[in-house]
Amino acid sequence: MSSSLASLAARGRAWLSGEGVVSVLSRGSVGSLVANGLAALIGVASHMVLARLLGVASFGHYSYVWTVASLLVIVGTLGFDTAQVRFVAAYRVAERWPALAGLLRFGNRLVLAAATAVAALAALGVWAFGQGLDPELRLTLWAGFLALPGMALLGLQGAVLQGLRRVVLSKIPDVLLRPLLAVGFTGLALLVLGSVRAPGAMLATGLALLVALALGQLLVARNLPPAVRAAAPEHDGGEWLRVSLPLLLVAGMRLLMTQTDVLLLGALVGTREAGIYTAAARLGQLITFGQNAANGIAAPLISELHTQEDRAGLQRIVTLTSWGATVWALGATLALLAAGPWLLERWGPEFRTALTALVILSAGQVVNALSGPVGYLLNMTGHQGVNARILAWTVGLNFLLAAPAILWLGMNGAALVTALMTAVKNIWTWVEVRRRLELNSSVFRLGKAAP
Repeated sequence: MSSSLASLAARGRAWLSGEGVVSVLSRGSVGSLVANGLAALIGVASHMVLARLLGVASFGHYSYVWTVASLLVIVGTLGFDTAQVRFVAAYRVAERWPALAGLLRFGNRLVLAAATAVAALAALGVWAFGQGLDPELRLTLWAGFLALPGMALLGLQGAVLQGLRRVVLSKIPDVLLRPLLAVGFTGLALLVLGSVRAPGAMLATGLALLVALALGQLLVARNLPPAVRAAAPEHDGGEWLRVSLPLLLVAGMRLLMTQTDVLLLGALVGTREAGIYTAAARLGQLITFGQNAANGIAAPLISELHTQEDRAGLQRIVTLTSWGATVWALGATLALLAAGPWLLERWGPEFRTALTALVILSAGQVVNALSGPVGYLLNMTGHQGVNARILAWTVGLNFLLAAPAILWLGMNGAALVTALMTAVKNIWTWVEVRRRLELNSSVFRLGKAAP
């Protein structure tokens, strides 16, 4: 009996340590699941602490400005973060080291310049047209714009590590270290100054970004193949921009899909209401971290298998990814529905009003998991333009429906439209994946299976 168990354990270790796509996906997903789980928990916990430190009104300013900054940083990266995942993975498997060296240099310079320009224009816009804003909100906006270049470069570093199959490491600087440091620096300011408001918390977040950037640069340098550092860079800026600019639209509209609710709530009802709603949105993200973990390791594999024209391997990766995401999403949803009132109470008594919104958002995230990694499939196989068109239509519908829904139902209206349009977008994208790639990305066996 013991020898059989030992033999089974040995076969299991050999399978997990192999280089086949299933072995790589399983090995990477375990680490990515842990990293994404910690990231989601740290993200929720850090926002809980900030809400307690700042108070409901000031936390509303902070969370609203962070949402605005997250949208602007998409423009500042020009889609190069997603493009780098694709190109780094493809150049690595093809051993095109000069092209990889040129890509990294070109990307860093371009993104730094673009993000700095976006930050300067946004700050100028607030100075010229923001005189009617709450003074604290205006100061918080300026502090947030200062952080834009760091946010863009940090995202680029994570994309490089993801393309190198270092998915767990790619999470450490931005989604693990940064929020912890932001809370720590905010708490330190509170101890030293006696009080802290949203502008100070945003400056603390900017300082945390600088520390995270230093760690990210170290991780990229340590994980690049030595041949890349020794290679003379080759530049193909036209090709990289041809791919990245449609991905800019994809990333921007995807973020708009998830942030329209917060933006319109803040604009139509007030940042206090937006801050309370943010608690529900943050908790809802716990449902997606299983999917994010699987997608993070699957994305470079999709690019590699597509490059190698291995459609059977692609279908296998997609099916495993979809099942892993769905199992987690269903379990997390049940847990959130049971513990939702208690969790919202941890943010503060006022946040319990977001319970109905949390339930609605959870339903939309389950549909998201059921459909599989549809967006990644289009982006990593050269169909990013199709993904952009789908997102453009759904984002437009989202804006048209969200404003009246918010005016009528408040945060529950925002949650309802967000969940509905998330489902519409994922089902539509699933149909396009079936039509263009002949792959079934969902957990349901519908239609003709890929060979």
